[in-house]
Amino acid sequence: LDGVPMEIDNLEMINVNDVAQVDVLKNASNLAIFGSRGANGVIVVFTKDGKTTGPPKKQFNVRIATPLGFQKPVEFYAPKYDTPKAKASATPDLRTTIHWQPNVETDSEGKASFDFYTADSETTYTVVIEGLTFDGKIIYQKGKVNKRTR
Repeated sequence: LDGVPMEIDNLEMINVNDVAQVDVLKNASNLAIFGSRGANGVIVVFTKDGKTTGPPKKQFNVRIATPLGFQKPVEFYAPKYDTPKAKASATPDLRTTIHWQPNVETDSEGKASFDFYTADSETTYTVVIEGLTFDGKIIYQKGKVNKRTR
């Protein structure tokens, strides 16, 4: 680090924003000055000198993410068409998000099902199913369902 030998385990103490250059030396002719310590190669880290001018350069390979953490699912509103009066309502159902269900569990055969009411217009719905299995495998499936008026 800046010409001072250190163990590789101590590199995590260095703030990545303070690093100006990293060189990996593997060629025997470059390693001679390190003696036996350089036998398997050397990683040379140079830090900035503190005299930078202007704003820092934009890093295209870095993305800052702020996870929300655990969120308790809220109940999604879905209309109930359980009576003849509700089914015959003159008010059109023009929802754009038709159904959201945060917890769908499969049976012993790995199958699951759910029911929902569609909106009134003839359209094609995009269905997205995503989640995790108990052993941490990611589930993602996207498909289309056509809805036609009667």
